[in-house]
Amino acid sequence: MGIASGCDMLSRDGLNGAVSGLKLGAALFDEAACLEWLLKQCHSGEPSCPYCNHPLPTSRHSRFYAGGKFQCSGCQRWFTARTGTVLDKTRLDPRQVVAIVVLKTLGQGTGRIARFAGVDAATVNRWVKRLGSRFEGVEIG
Repeated sequence: MGIASGCDMLSRDGLNGAVSGLKLGAALFDEAACLEWLLKQCHSGEPSCPYCNHPLPTSRHSRFYAGGKFQCSGCQRWFTARTGTVLDKTRLDPRQVVAIVVLKTLGQGTGRIARFAGVDAATVNRWVKRLGSRFEGVEIG
């Protein structure tokens, strides 16, 4: 089921028989894919050290986007792909952040987003403010 069809189902009052008993929510998203997508949105260009901008070797890119920890060969400081981004020090699951981004992009209201993502409305509003225009115009599909 694609995101668009999932959102169509959110706008209906009832679910059709094919998905009855299925609880729609952020947990349906693949966590690794959500993390990778978010990190790629946060890092334009090639991955590099957030402290000294020393580039990461190409052989380490997949581990970088999977959330691995690195020591920079330039400045010797430790970092992850989240360091210095809007995802730094967050406790939200990447699936919840993606749900907020996708549903906000599709024009859903704060209450509906909060229920789908499994967070409260204040958290949705905080994340919308935190993300700002960073994810506006994101291609979904």
